[in-house]
Amino acid sequence: MGEQEARALSQYHHAILADATREGMKLYFGDGTVEQVTPEVREKARAFMQQTLERDWPGYIGSLIADGKIRTA
Repeated sequence: MGEQEARALSQYHHAILADATREGMKLYFGDGTVEQVTPEVREKARAFMQQTLERDWPGYIGSLIADGKIRTA
């Protein structure tokens, strides 16, 4: 993942999440590099997304509730 590992979910992670191909898609970057999304790459991205959501989601939802943008039952 290299530079693509940021603290927030990126286009990179969303593309991998949406990939439904059996063999894994190829990602083409602006610098000319190409990355084949292997099962290992997909698993690293999945783990990163899970960690990011577990860390950020409670605070995000809490702020929406505090701001009155959503209500709890």
